[in-house]
Amino acid sequence: MSNLPLNPKQPHEDNDGALDTTQQGSSNLHTGLDHESSQQAALDPAPLDKKPLHQDPTDNSSINQDPLSQDKLPSHQTDAAHCDASQLRAEPALSSESKGPSQPRSSVDKKPTAMISHSSFIEGFLGTLALAFKDKGVLLMLIFAPIIYGFFYPWPYGSEVVQQVPVGVVDYDHSKLSKTITRYSDAHPNIKVTPYLTQTDALNALYDEQIAGYLIIPRDLEKDVYASKPAHVSILGNNSYFLLNKQLQLGFTTAVSTVSAGIEIKRSVAQGAYMPTAKVSTQAVPLRIDPMFNRTEGYGAYVVPAVAILILQQTLLMGTSLLIGTWYENKKQNASILGWLGRIGALSLITFTVACFYYGWVFNFQNYSRGHNLPGTLLFMAIYAPTVATLGCLLGLWFKERERGMQILIFSSLPMFFLSGYPWPVTQLPEVLQYVRWLFPSTSGMNASVQLNQMGASLSQVSSYLYHLLALWLMCFILLIWVQHRQIKRTTAESI
Repeated sequence: MSNLPLNPKQPHEDNDGALDTTQQGSSNLHTGLDHESSQQAALDPAPLDKKPLHQDPTDNSSINQDPLSQDKLPSHQTDAAHCDASQLRAEPALSSESKGPSQPRSSVDKKPTAMISHSSFIEGFLGTLALAFKDKGVLLMLIFAPIIYGFFYPWPYGSEVVQQVPVGVVDYDHSKLSKTITRYSDAHPNIKVTPYLTQTDALNALYDEQIAGYLIIPRDLEKDVYASKPAHVSILGNNSYFLLNKQLQLGFTTAVSTVSAGIEIKRSVAQGAYMPTAKVSTQAVPLRIDPMFNRTEGYGAYVVPAVAILILQQTLLMGTSLLIGTWYENKKQNASILGWLGRIGALSLITFTVACFYYGWVFNFQNYSRGHNLPGTLLFMAIYAPTVATLGCLLGLWFKERERGMQILIFSSLPMFFLSGYPWPVTQLPEVLQYVRWLFPSTSGMNASVQLNQMGASLSQVSSYLYHLLALWLMCFILLIWVQHRQIKRTTAESI
């Protein structure tokens, strides 16, 4: 410490606040140095005339080697050197004492790794709405995708009923009656007839998908009919396309039945009956088909209202998993119970609004049956949307990545549709799948929505579906809190 800038012209103030004179500083320095050198000799067994192998640059033993030389220094310099030497010898003890309590203090002051981003309902609600409208991916899935589906998904089914299905007729009779059957068939709006000479030609055209089916008129058909012998025609169709097969069978059946009824009327008139009496006698019990809900009997009115519920579910699941995955990547996924309820409420509000767009505009624009129990439909959606949102939050915590939910859920739409029991009878499903299908909200959602909105069912008639949705929401919410607790516990254990 000999290199300290000391000014010999200025007096030095010691620890007691008194000013030292030159003679007092010199006597004090001699006394302090003699005492320190005696302690150093007692602690150091090495001879004084040997130099240490490694000399500490901060060691002030050089000051103690020649006490007489210190008399030549001014009093304030020698006193400062004495103070610096004593402080340097005391610093190792202080530093060793300070190291002890510093270690536990660092572990106590460490910030927790698991943070609660939303602790109240309002924070979760407003924070979720804000991020949902800022994140383009979430906004696309929650709002724009359902609206786009509402415009374009019903478009292919705009005609409702398939018409002008290409069919073939193989006429082996070549009679007036067979030509009448062919002409009546071609006049039906459902089918468009193409004649073929042989059944082989018609079958090859069916294999090449040029026609959806064909009619075979056997030989001697007219002769057997007028002889009152049993006569029949054959209709062959491709069941791979059930809609086309239905239309060609309906067209051919209507044409043949009309011709057959005309023959019966002529026969009755020939036997002396009046024409009105003959017409009535051909059909003693008239059959009247009046569809109750699907007035057009079209495929679009049948499938779109149910698929709309599945669209709302899948877009909400994927959008929620995107949102929770983003929070997970930014370490903001954790929330309190009220915070989670706020998040679920915000996501449900968005989907509820989009559902009102479907019920109020899309079904009206497409002229589907609608609005038969509107309060019940809105109550159903108020239960359905939170259930799906809670399931989406659970899947988001499970996937832990932003895009993982979309990659998995995008392929699950078709199995959920067929497992719902809407397009396929439940009794025809394997027994295991009859239980598995209740794991999805769409199973109750599709059936309850169609029965309430399209068929006018009461709440008591769909109460089993509503109870299932409530139970599924409670189960998903409990699992959500449990998964978050496990993740917080694991994160805390890894940080220790």
